[in-house]
Amino acid sequence: MSETHSSLLKPAYPEWARYLPVISAPLILFAPLLLTGKVLFWGTPALQFVPWWWQAWQQVQAGVLPLWNPLNGMGAPLLANYQMAFFYPPNGLLLVCAALSGPAGIAVGYTVLTVLHLSWAGLGMALLLRQLGHSWLAQMIGGIAFGLSGYLVGRVGFFSMIWTAAWLPWLIFWLERDIIRAARLKWSLGLGASMGMLLLAGHAQLAWYSLILAGGWLLWRGRQSFWRKLGSFAFAGIAGVGLAAVQLIPTAEYLLNSQRASAVGYADTMTYSFWPWRLITLLSPDFFGNPGHADFWGYASYWEDHAYLGVMALLLALLTLGMLLRRKGEGKANILMLWGLILVSVLLALGQNTPIFPFLYRSVPTFSMFQAPARYLIWLTFALCLLAAIGADAWHTPTGRGLYWLRLGTAGAFAVTLGAGLTSLAVKGVRMTFIQSVALTGFWALGVGALTLTRAGMAKRGGQAVWSAAALVWCIADLCVAGWSLLPGVSPDFYTPQAQVTAQVQAATGTGRLYIAPNVEYDLKFNRFLRFQDFNPHEDWKNLPATLLPNTNLLMDVASANNFDPLIPERFGLWMDALQKQPAQAQKRWLALMDVGAVETIDPFAPLGVRFDSLPDGLRWRVLNCSARAGDAKEALSLWAAAAQEGAQSALILEGAAEADCLPGQKAAQPVASIQVDWQRADGYQVSVQTTQSAWFFAAETWYPGWQVMVDGAPAQRLPANEAFWAVKLPAAGLHKVSVNYRPLGFAFWLILSILTVLICIFLQGKLSTRK
Repeated sequence: MSETHSSLLKPAYPEWARYLPVISAPLILFAPLLLTGKVLFWGTPALQFVPWWWQAWQQVQAGVLPLWNPLNGMGAPLLANYQMAFFYPPNGLLLVCAALSGPAGIAVGYTVLTVLHLSWAGLGMALLLRQLGHSWLAQMIGGIAFGLSGYLVGRVGFFSMIWTAAWLPWLIFWLERDIIRAARLKWSLGLGASMGMLLLAGHAQLAWYSLILAGGWLLWRGRQSFWRKLGSFAFAGIAGVGLAAVQLIPTAEYLLNSQRASAVGYADTMTYSFWPWRLITLLSPDFFGNPGHADFWGYASYWEDHAYLGVMALLLALLTLGMLLRRKGEGKANILMLWGLILVSVLLALGQNTPIFPFLYRSVPTFSMFQAPARYLIWLTFALCLLAAIGADAWHTPTGRGLYWLRLGTAGAFAVTLGAGLTSLAVKGVRMTFIQSVALTGFWALGVGALTLTRAGMAKRGGQAVWSAAALVWCIADLCVAGWSLLPGVSPDFYTPQAQVTAQVQAATGTGRLYIAPNVEYDLKFNRFLRFQDFNPHEDWKNLPATLLPNTNLLMDVASANNFDPLIPERFGLWMDALQKQPAQAQKRWLALMDVGAVETIDPFAPLGVRFDSLPDGLRWRVLNCSARAGDAKEALSLWAAAAQEGAQSALILEGAAEADCLPGQKAAQPVASIQVDWQRADGYQVSVQTTQSAWFFAAETWYPGWQVMVDGAPAQRLPANEAFWAVKLPAAGLHKVSVNYRPLGFAFWLILSILTVLICIFLQGKLSTRK
């Protein structure tokens, strides 16, 4: 991709050691966290990823495949939760860590995996740049800029996004090496494996953006013999999908039965549209403050719009704009292509701030499937790293007029830094974030200017290696200073279950679930603990899991009626939305039907700032004497709401082919019955039900496909009940054994398909190796 360039540095040490700067840079970034024994926790690590894997480990330890999560919502799929990425191979480390140290060990494992993935991302970019013909220094600058990019470092708590983004440069590397530059149709194990890992890594949005970019790269770089190369690319894609089938198919089923089955709502999609003013932060990342410094005041969240690559990388990328005036042919076309990609990235990232994305949302498939248009900045990050490498290969000390302007610019950078400092003393009313960020930008630019001025002289004196090392140190220092504040850490015992809290909650809930109203959950989450403007603690961080915000309840084995998963069953979501619209007295009947044993409310006088108020009448299982019928879920919800407002505690409204068996004027009631639990685990249970008449067995569990019910050893028809739950007929008086098991249709087949794909890929690679 690049043209002939000067030889910058050819180290005499082993090949692998060439990449130590790009591999070790994330270790420097994470050094303050690792050396103090802290782990990542802020936001989704505490509320999603660590609790999910703790629940998964507990099930694995019990000999159960973690297909179902019985403790959140009224039950929800677990393994099908895509962002958990259960089958992503590196995540196997989390099971080992869980076995050794419980939830705290999982947090340690995630922190280590984050460092490794940032190194992997940088290494992939460096190897791609090498494949494209760039010098060692260009490889290092591009790799470091990608691995420590604001796009990744700003999102370190969103593990699945880091995992997925780390595979983007590898995808393009194998595409370039094995397909675009191949002389004939070729099977690429590297590309197929990279696609599989990309799809298993757990973030559908970034995986899709990466595949689109790979397709565009093939279209541009593989214009000659395009259809042959497209065939190789498609074959690798089929292999990748086959490798990931065990995860993709359950997730696809979950998506079709989730609140996102049709599309993400327009308002939700557009919430994190890129704020145009944040373009300034490509040069001065903290111009609008930084939550790590407790002074962020920009639009929405800091991390969604964060795309800083360092002053050096940006200036080198901007250098390529001048090269457009001097270059011709393929080199010029490649630079134009990359700047075009940046333009497209920014236009899409702007979301609702232009008419383009709203039009695409309404008119083009897939644009309505994901939220946060700002995440299109992954293309900008990728393209700027490549442009920075091109600029690095053209980086030299100018002469004549160019030298004059360079000296002037370097002096200007010093003046900016000095002037910003003096402004902070002399001028009142200017936001300190402006002054501090501009001063820091001037400082980093001053270093780049000094490096440029000294490069020719150092080369003449044989100091090229020293100069290159200084350039990399400056690049890493810039990105580490920008990133250190974005890594809030806490002691691993933050994740250790708190026995006193668990006992207190279980005393209040009994065998039922805990419920937190949306306004209480929001206040606790975003006003008390996880302020978008401030990562710093305002109280003991251990109070966060002690309030049992979902999904921290999983750390303490407490059942919660709430669920903080990216996907939730659609019926559960509709039920929870309708619940909020009910009068207070009717809400209690809804909560009782949900088997809610206690409600959490804010109490500033309580030790934890919350209290747990017990609710009577909640039951997980009920026996009801008769049922009414509804044509669909919407009608069932409406009929239940009407019955609850009238005071009916046990109305049963079924959907489907069931005939209404309540007599005119008769209401469902609980006949004389007893229910005894025979055995119970995460993916099923058996209960013995003694009843004096034929009746309906009602379960306060989310209706979701894949559950098998047996009554007295015979398969029984499970029907949706009261919109969100299910019921099954008990045919006569007497003792009945009701067995319930979660057995997703075809899961074993998809597992076998993934295993067979792995074996076929190994076989093909072996065949090719034998031919060579």
